[in-house]
Amino acid sequence: MARVDASGVAEGIGPPWFRRALVPFACLYLIEFGLGSNGWGVVGEALPATRFFVQGACLFPDAQSTAIEYRVQGWSCARNQFEELDYRPDFPMHSDDKESRFFRTASFYRQNRQVMHALEAFLIGRHNERVARGDDTSPSGLLGGIRVLSVRVPFPPPGQPIQRYRYRPLSYFPESYRKTWYHTSTSRQERWCAGQTP
Repeated sequence: MARVDASGVAEGIGPPWFRRALVPFACLYLIEFGLGSNGWGVVGEALPATRFFVQGACLFPDAQSTAIEYRVQGWSCARNQFEELDYRPDFPMHSDDKESRFFRTASFYRQNRQVMHALEAFLIGRHNERVARGDDTSPSGLLGGIRVLSVRVPFPPPGQPIQRYRYRPLSYFPESYRKTWYHTSTSRQERWCAGQTP
């Protein structure tokens, strides 16, 4: 019978009793890891700094069932109503996909009034400049405000094909899909429609 050379066999650190004592701790860790990966962890909730170590492939247990898009409407001074404003000429980078700078701004800063005021001034200023030059002949005419909305588009049932994103006008979506995040105040609308520069 051939003699086996055991010199190449790896051994754990410490004496056997130490390695055996680690088994219950390893089991507790694996249980916490499994629970933490499903959003039910105990240690991760009590000590948030440990979440990096006790959560694994937490595969979106709270995943959205909708895709979120953003749109903007402009307040038409001539028609006294909000009408869809095509933001794409003013945000040419990735203008026809969801990596548009407008989407990023609306997604991350929709509740930041300072950023929304800057977005408002930018969009109104650019649109009104085009109208003054005669480059924009839309019925809306001069704008006095904006309204930023999100549109929640439901995903198709599992197994059904998902269409690639393409820009569709706001009128394509039912009213129930929309949520308003920001709109220009009436006093600002009146000032800007009276000729004040944003």
